[in-house]
Amino acid sequence: DFRAPSTVQFFEDLKQAMEEADKHMEAGRADIKRQAFAQARQAFRRALASVPEKLLLKEPLSEVKQFADLERASLLNQALCSQNLGDQAGEEGATHGRDHWQDVVHACDQLIERHWTHSDKAAEKLDLASVPKDLPAVQAALRAASAEAPPWAAKAHFRRGLGREKLGYITDAISDFVVAHHLDPADAAIARRLEALKQRQQKVDLKPQKMFASIFERERVEREKEEAAADLAARKERREERLRRQKEGVAAS
Repeated sequence: DFRAPSTVQFFEDLKQAMEEADKHMEAGRADIKRQAFAQARQAFRRALASVPEKLLLKEPLSEVKQFADLERASLLNQALCSQNLGDQAGEEGATHGRDHWQDVVHACDQLIERHWTHSDKAAEKLDLASVPKDLPAVQAALRAASAEAPPWAAKAHFRRGLGREKLGYITDAISDFVVAHHLDPADAAIARRLEALKQRQQKVDLKPQKMFASIFERERVEREKEEAAADLAARKERREERLRRQKEGVAAS
């Protein structure tokens, strides 16, 4: 009973909902392979819509962990699709391209806020014998489950950094690249992007200094010209005064 996953079918059972989500994830991956990034992004969004968070209540944490894996993959892929759409838009569709880069940042914001713990000890707090009894407990379980697979966090910060860079938030982008580089120091692409953006920021920071320096230089040159002109006028006046006195002396004799 295969059904093309263009719409979402909702279930009250977590297992069936996860199976529905997996169908949309597979469709999204297939769309990425054929570079249909808009369709792929929609498929990854449908995958998350297939599993309402309430279905995770009172489920074993092993099930929560499976959903955590799915949500991370969905959000990372959403960001990747939006990144490619933003690159495709380029300068010709600047406004439309900006929307895609905002989607990159939004997807990564969700991922980082819901899954990143900022702590290497978070995984130790994951008690597989317990079950989340309310939504805050579900969210805490998601973060704990995600701490066991930290490489995703480097991708999330790197992609958010790319989005922030494209949107002009240079300082925030550098912060993301710094975190990504800390999490994955062996990734050459992250290191290159971080160094390039630091140099770009340095040039931007130097522009006001150069601007003011050029203003001060122009003022100095103008001042020197005025002083030179005033000195020349004074010497001319003294010379004329000397000549006048000489003429008066000759006339008196």
